[in-house]
Amino acid sequence: MRAFIIAIGVVTALLGIIGFSMTKDPMMLQGGLTLGGGWIICALFSFGEGSKWHGVVGAGILGLLGAARCVPSIFQVPGSGKDPIVLFQAIAAVLCLVTVVTIARMLYAERARRQIAALKAGD
Repeated sequence: MRAFIIAIGVVTALLGIIGFSMTKDPMMLQGGLTLGGGWIICALFSFGEGSKWHGVVGAGILGLLGAARCVPSIFQVPGSGKDPIVLFQAIAAVLCLVTVVTIARMLYAERARRQIAALKAGD
């Protein structure tokens, strides 16, 4: 999971850099580096001595925040003059949604694993 979070962070940061080079909009660069860097930091937190779940849950929360910011751009009218920006935000929205779904599924699987282990320990 750590590798997935790092990969998504790097791809998002690169998306922000490419978006900035194409549109010259500094918000593209700031958004990409902020979200991508946040995911990389969350992945690094999961290597700490504490629970790896702190970093994973943090990455899920960042994905949820990124999706809330980028999903409305998918519904913008084409030809509004911001087409390249809308395209990059739509790609970021897909990355965020994939991250949220993947982490939610992983957390549900971990919860089931812990419940099964608790039931077996009780026998």
